[in-house]
Amino acid sequence: MAVVSLKVSIISLTCCAGCVSSFLNAGEALLEILSGDFDIVYSPTFVDLKEIPEVDLAIVEGGVRTEADEKLIKEVRAKSRILVALGICATHGGITSLGNLSSVKKILEKEYSLPVSRELPELEDLMYPICNFVDVDYYIPGCPPMPFLIVHSLKSIVSGKAPIRHQSVVCTECHR
Repeated sequence: MAVVSLKVSIISLTCCAGCVSSFLNAGEALLEILSGDFDIVYSPTFVDLKEIPEVDLAIVEGGVRTEADEKLIKEVRAKSRILVALGICATHGGITSLGNLSSVKKILEKEYSLPVSRELPELEDLMYPICNFVDVDYYIPGCPPMPFLIVHSLKSIVSGKAPIRHQSVVCTECHR
């Protein structure tokens, strides 16, 4: 039986891109996935396409902080069979949601004490996880998620199994 590759898109919303970097750090395990299970057909990081195609699996990092993010996540959901939230920004708002502690006006005044000479994206007042806007099928937590966890989770999803869920926190492993 021939191996059928899933068409995959990798999308970044408001984030630091650490989750995609962690995905790339999977090394040989990543090459194994890409050679058999996945065919990345859209990712601004890897593939230069203007239109988001219909895909079997969409992997989304980052949260929603702009109107463009909201529009993009809704389009991605409409064009994907399975949607995976990758990293704490996508699953919970993440470190970028620390901006929720101040108003957008205060943040911009602090960061740009002089008048801004270039146009900035229109920021919403709060940072949101993607599940506030669309249904999410799987969550891969972490900031960024460990490469082995990303690979294991994606392999599980491809094979139709539920990914493992760690039942403890790192602190339980400490012997101090």
